[in-house]
Amino acid sequence: MCASALSGVCGHAWAADVPLRTPGQWQLTTVSDSMGMRTVKTCITATDDVVLGENAKNCGPVDVKTIANETFVNVTCPAGNSRQKISTLLTGDFSTWYRAVTKITFDPPQDGVSHLGVIVDGKYLGKDCAADDAAAAK
Repeated sequence: MCASALSGVCGHAWAADVPLRTPGQWQLTTVSDSMGMRTVKTCITATDDVVLGENAKNCGPVDVKTIANETFVNVTCPAGNSRQKISTLLTGDFSTWYRAVTKITFDPPQDGVSHLGVIVDGKYLGKDCAADDAAAAK
């Protein structure tokens, strides 16, 4: 449900305000009450957005604020017959590691879920991606 909100490509002008991860192989560990803990390796391209997924073109308005070493991103996106309000706190250097703490609120609730929280810890593994990951990133 929230995976599309946490990884993907975004071509919005505001993307310059959101930190970009170094392109290459990343290990992402996701923790949430609804999904438990899951670790995957993925190929990140130079334009991958750390907050929004493939449905980013339907999202807005986006509010991005950076204070010291923390970036706060708030955005609203359609989600079926519901709307998602996504609030994310980003920390890290985005070249070797980052953490995204996200709260997603559904209005009205989606499949009986009104909100969920997700923490993603990213660790850079190197510039070369596995063949499967590179194909998935396109």
